[in-house]
Amino acid sequence: MKEWRRRAIGTPHGGGRGAFDGTCAERRGARRWPATLIGASSAASGVAMLLAPLELARLYALPRRRSLLRLLALRDVAIGLWLVGGDPDVGLRARMLSDLADLGLMLAAHPPLVRARRVRGRLAAALGSALLAYALQRNPRP
Repeated sequence: MKEWRRRAIGTPHGGGRGAFDGTCAERRGARRWPATLIGASSAASGVAMLLAPLELARLYALPRRRSLLRLLALRDVAIGLWLVGGDPDVGLRARMLSDLADLGLMLAAHPPLVRARRVRGRLAAALGSALLAYALQRNPRP
C-alpha cells in the first residue's frame, strides 16, 4: 500500500491518525497561543469593566451607561473564557463581531467633530482588534 494512502486511512504505519486529522490539529495548534493571549486580555478587560465601568467607558470611548457596560463586560469575560478553553475559531469570530459592535457603539456615542479629534485612535484600535481576530480565525492553506 502506498505511504500516502496508509496515512490517509489511519493505519498503524501512519501513526494511528489520518493525514487530514494531523493537518487540522496542526492548524488549530498554530492559532492556539494567539487566541489564548487574546482571550486572557479579553477576560481581564471584562473583569476590569465590571469593577470600574465608568472609568473604562471613558478609556474605551464607550457610552456611559452602567447597565450597558456591565453587559459588555460579561460578554467580554465569556468570549475570553471561550478563547482560553474552547474552540479558537468560534471564539475569534465572536471576538471579531463584538469588536465591530464596540466600534458601532463608539461611533454612535460621539458626534463627528469629537470623533475626529479625541476618539480617532480608539476607533482605530477597535477596528484593528476586529481585523486581527478575523485574520487569526481564517484557515491557512498548506
